Amino acid sequence: MEARNKHKREGIDRRVLGYRDTSLAHSFVEELVNTQLKRAVSDEEIEGYYQSYRENFVLRHNISRGRFVALPKHTPTSTQLSTLLIAKTEAKRTALIAYCLQFVKEYTVRRDRLVTMGGAYSRHTIP
Repeated sequence: MEARNKHKREGIDRRVLGYRDTSLAHSFVEELVNTQLKRAVSDEEIEGYYQSYRENFVLRHNISRGRFVALPKHTPTSTQLSTLLIAKTEAKRTALIAYCLQFVKEYTVRRDRLVTMGGAYSRHTIP
């Protein structure tokens, strides 16, 4: 019984030391970040960075944020499709996805991503 309790205490001691080491490391990193890094970047600094590295901000592809549906030429047109494309409710978004799954080969219904449009235009003719 004594050996078992000793073993338990050693396990607890190891865990306490591990927690202590982790806590010290976290405190050290937090202090380093607080003393070495500036918290705010001014508008002037952002503008200066942009002006210095303008070539990194050149848009090399046409991009779009929106919904894209490439319809085959002989797809039955739905009078509700344009309404579904601009809809904001989850139910109408689900209806748009159902329509796309039934009639469309390629589509994007997420509005929160920027996508390059060059590839889509080159693959599809949209009358």
